[in-house]
Amino acid sequence: MKKYLVFISMLGALSGCYYDVETVLYGTPNCDNTIFSYNGRIKSIMESNCTGCHSGSNPSAGIPLTNFVEVKNADNSGFWLCSIEQLNQCSAMPKGGKLSDCEIEACRKWVEAGYPEN
Repeated sequence: MKKYLVFISMLGALSGCYYDVETVLYGTPNCDNTIFSYNGRIKSIMESNCTGCHSGSNPSAGIPLTNFVEVKNADNSGFWLCSIEQLNQCSAMPKGGKLSDCEIEACRKWVEAGYPEN
């Protein structure tokens, strides 16, 4: 009886040790970069990751990123794409994190396409 209880206890303990890997459970998230215009995709990336610091009357580093013209001008100055790609010669953005590869690719396509707005 004692061996049976030890076996059941071990079985219960081991069944609690389960290692979840998100991509195994849910698959690789869909990365649809067929839409990469500012209003179609880039605006939401900026709102989710950038405008918390780069907006208002005193945006971080004096660089507002709240609308099409501001983001386009930031890239024309040569820092925006370099920063979100987190290249060594630029200040990595967003601070304390990184955009997903899919988001970075959408931003890269937006720049390469000549900054489409709609």
